[in-house]
Amino acid sequence: MGLVYNSLGLKVCLVKGYGKHLGIQDNEYINEGVEILDKSESVIEKSNIIVQLNILSDENLQKLKKDQILVGVLNPY
Repeated sequence: MGLVYNSLGLKVCLVKGYGKHLGIQDNEYINEGVEILDKSESVIEKSNIIVQLNILSDENLQKLKKDQILVGVLNPY
């Protein structure tokens, strides 16, 4: 995942333990060039573009910066 985005000049950041439920360990992401951060707030702070499968929590929505881009499949219900 990281190598593809890195080749486009993008840096990928994920929260620690992101892929654990899929059986993917952090070191596997790190080996692909992904930066692992301790908390989701750090990912939001560091990112210009956020790709999200569901809508962010209200708490994390409040942390978005001006001109930050949010891309995702959002649940309208």
